[in-house]
Amino acid sequence: MGSPAPQPAGAPSPLAFADPDYIRGFLAAAGFVEVTVERANPTIIGGSPDEEAKQAMMMGPTARLIEEKKPAELTRQTIAREIEAAFAAEAKSGSIRLPATIFVVAARRAVAVR
Repeated sequence: MGSPAPQPAGAPSPLAFADPDYIRGFLAAAGFVEVTVERANPTIIGGSPDEEAKQAMMMGPTARLIEEKKPAELTRQTIAREIEAAFAAEAKSGSIRLPATIFVVAARRAVAVR
């Protein structure tokens, strides 16, 4: 299907929040102060290969690329089977373990002085 179309810097999307400076600026513009952004890298224990493949087809980078490229139904089915096969290979050694990155964000609403 090719690469996703380039997005302008700061374009609204789930991946825009991958940049801590974007998060800080976004919250500052909304009137928040003392913004802290801490990165955490949990491991998510996944479901079955079938469940994880369905999830990948519904949300996340794979789903966004499919939505953008609008492949034929047969291609969508092929992609789903290939994703499920990849998860099944991962599950042979036990639970599907998905590395993740999250940001824990804290901020305080600025109090207006009268």
